[in-house]
Amino acid sequence: YSILTCFYLFSSQYVVVSSKKILFYNDEKDKDQSNPSMVLDIDKLFHVRPVTQGDVYRAETEEIPKIFQILYANEGECRKDVEVESVQPAEKTNFLNHKGHEFIPTIYHFPANCEACAKPLWHVFKPPAALECRRCHVKCHRDHLDKKEELIAPCKVSYDVTSARDMLLLASCQDEQKKWVTHLVKKIPKNPPSTFVRASPRTMSTRSSANQSFRKAVKNTSGKTR
Repeated sequence: YSILTCFYLFSSQYVVVSSKKILFYNDEKDKDQSNPSMVLDIDKLFHVRPVTQGDVYRAETEEIPKIFQILYANEGECRKDVEVESVQPAEKTNFLNHKGHEFIPTIYHFPANCEACAKPLWHVFKPPAALECRRCHVKCHRDHLDKKEELIAPCKVSYDVTSARDMLLLASCQDEQKKWVTHLVKKIPKNPPSTFVRASPRTMSTRSSANQSFRKAVKNTSGKTR
């Protein structure tokens, strides 16, 4: 795995997944010396999923099937001598709440399909009005919500995004990405971290300085999980 410092520049790191921790090492030597550059607590992990083109529009097309995202609580991260990039608070957004989702109005100029009706959700020149949940990233036509159609499944993610961090990881191939997602999903605790209590949408913004985004890459994962 590796930290992304700008755009989608990934650098490789040696990663070990134990029953309680995810440990990131700059190389195998650091691993042998038990000198991790970053440690994540498994019990603070609460969501793992493959990304879509909308999540990583700056990434190369061939890389997208290899990338996945993990979400975890702020206090679950411990870094060594890494300067955290500050994130400016975003302007308040009027969320559309539906079945646990917090939908943000948007449009797509790149290929994307509605996850409610499976029809195209994009157009180069005149894209239809769309919605994307800021929690689980489900995408759908806005018409489905406006017409009160029961096509949208409930949100699968329940956490306060202002108390969370996300990380993008790049596997060596799509099969490895699937293995990592499957492996880490099994590690997610059944009960979310106690700090993740849903806050009122009226008091939340899309991001706060506590919600940082980091990118990492998996260059070679064989034999590096346990």
